[in-house]
Amino acid sequence: MTQSYDVAQQATTMATIKHISQGMDKVEIDILKDEYAIDILTLVIALEAHKALF
Repeated sequence: MTQSYDVAQQATTMATIKHISQGMDKVEIDILKDEYAIDILTLVIALEAHKALF
């Protein structure tokens, strides 16, 4: 089961995040510009931490 999300700011796509579940969790991140890297990685870590709590 794969879920794909686009992260956008002011209608500009910053990154694509694919959550792939095949026995163990795997997240594939395609960051379109290096300047967005810290923000996108922080978002993914926060989402994974939230998922682990519930």
